[in-house]
Amino acid sequence: MVIKFSMTMDTARIKDLSFINKTMMDIYILPSPERLKYADKVDVSKLNATWKTVKFENKYLFIQLNFSNPIFISPHEIQDKIVVHLKNANDSQYFRALSSNDYWSP
Repeated sequence: MVIKFSMTMDTARIKDLSFINKTMMDIYILPSPERLKYADKVDVSKLNATWKTVKFENKYLFIQLNFSNPIFISPHEIQDKIVVHLKNANDSQYFRALSSNDYWSP
């Protein structure tokens, strides 16, 4: 998965990509409305995924997603969504634009 920021990010400040992890943000699958109609028949625990930051350069944050059960992701016409949620506003320091003092904010 690739997250594209609107500005070039100050990626040189981040020496260890392992700091961009699950304590900083959540990435999860949001079931489609069509899937939720059948929630009593669908085991939503099969939508679990793990992730790891693999590269952060320019405007792009590259994340490797690993789905526990990939066959259960988006089986209907209306697709499930991937949600990225920054847990703590203080962690936005990792997402600072190169050309300004502006930080990305959730």
